[in-house]
Amino acid sequence: MTPFGEKVRSLRAARGVSLKEMASDLQLSPAYLSSLEHGRRGRPSEALVVQV
Repeated sequence: MTPFGEKVRSLRAARGVSLKEMASDLQLSPAYLSSLEHGRRGRPSEALVVQV
């Protein structure tokens, strides 16, 4: 897991938001968000980082 992925997951958990809910709010697929959290995708865009 990448530092970014760890941070996203910890923020999501702290707020009690499911992966599916967060993905929907960010207009992403749950699979893509999961891949970001687990470091299986490349660096996200700056715009996405700001949204998170």
